[in-house]
Amino acid sequence: MSNFYQTLMEQNFFEGQVPKIINSLDEVASEIKHSNRLKEKELELKERELEMKHQELIAKRSLSS
Repeated sequence: MSNFYQTLMEQNFFEGQVPKIINSLDEVASEIKHSNRLKEKELELKERELEMKHQELIAKRSLSS
């Protein structure tokens, strides 16, 4: 019985499947980075929104006093 690393299956695996796996992992990493950038922008907008609401509350309080 031949060893896997000495077979045509091994050649197909390392020359065909491994590069496809690597490319797929690169695509997944890229999508995760893109998703993280979008989430960061969303959080920045939420922070600005909260700061604006905070400033509005301060302004209303100062007008009430």
